[in-house]
Amino acid sequence: MFACAGGTLSDPDVQYDRASDRWFFTSTGPNGIALAVSVGATPLAPYVCYQMAASEFGGLFDQPRLSVTDNKVSITVQLPDSATLIINKEDVIAGLGLRKQLILHDSLYRPARGVTGAGNLYLVADEGKHTVRVKVITGEPGVSPIMEAHGDITVPFDLTSAIPNMVDPDGIQFHDRLNSRTFHSVEVNGILYILAQTSDGTMGGLGLVSVSNLRPTFSPTTFMTFTVDPPDPGGLSVSCPALAVTPDHDVVVGFSAASPINFLSIYLTGRHLDDPANTLRPVVRQFTGTVGTIPFNSGSVINSDYCDAVTAPDGKTVVLALNYQRTAGAFTELRTRVIPFKPSDVE
Repeated sequence: MFACAGGTLSDPDVQYDRASDRWFFTSTGPNGIALAVSVGATPLAPYVCYQMAASEFGGLFDQPRLSVTDNKVSITVQLPDSATLIINKEDVIAGLGLRKQLILHDSLYRPARGVTGAGNLYLVADEGKHTVRVKVITGEPGVSPIMEAHGDITVPFDLTSAIPNMVDPDGIQFHDRLNSRTFHSVEVNGILYILAQTSDGTMGGLGLVSVSNLRPTFSPTTFMTFTVDPPDPGGLSVSCPALAVTPDHDVVVGFSAASPINFLSIYLTGRHLDDPANTLRPVVRQFTGTVGTIPFNSGSVINSDYCDAVTAPDGKTVVLALNYQRTAGAFTELRTRVIPFKPSDVE
């Protein structure tokens, strides 16, 4: 992937596509945005590689996020709003000239990761205090028209107030990167799971909602909502959450957080399909940060800069990448830990 990106890369994203049994990767690089697909079921080289200039994304060029459906590969880029480049999946796998179409958004949308290979692409945006907007994109570049529809979902948690900061044991304030709200979403068999940073309570927390009746005409039904309870006294400063859902609808939530009694650490929670409705398993601290950090940006520090989660080919294991603090220092001293995890391990 380093070679595909031009020797250096940033903001990598990866997705295993069950329908094609391939791995898809994207990242920024010196020549623009790189897209790669494995030539077989292994995530190791060789890949088919593509380079796309920032101009192909309307000039937007940050935080590319990948989503793969049964007929589309999409890359959504951020800042100041967002844009999504829709690419014909068959072309990507075959190494052909790419048929593609750009969609410019009027809000900061993030794509849902598809797990079971449905044809629709879903994107999620924050549209108000208790409102999440979901956009559905249908069609296939070069084959059928690309169409858009959207609908609003009312959620029971606050999405607009400032996310509270928290101090670590050294008394240093932590906050999320850019102090912005993050959505992670996953679509499994027509059910959309949305994980959002909220402004509720002292933890600055997390809310998870699942939505059914997703159709191109969009008639959503919210059927499950819950919030994450902090395991540390005094709350947590939660940042950079990651969400994975298996084909069996088992859920894993991972996030980084600091608290008055723990330095930046990694936490996990989740649920099984047969758990009681509107419940999550208790949050556990999976990996504990060992030291503090020095102030960054006027006395506060960035809490976490990178997080991701992907469902592995076995459909039972998820792999999470989350930040923790291991070495004293500034932002550059954050470390990323990769954690293979089975939802059955959440007890």
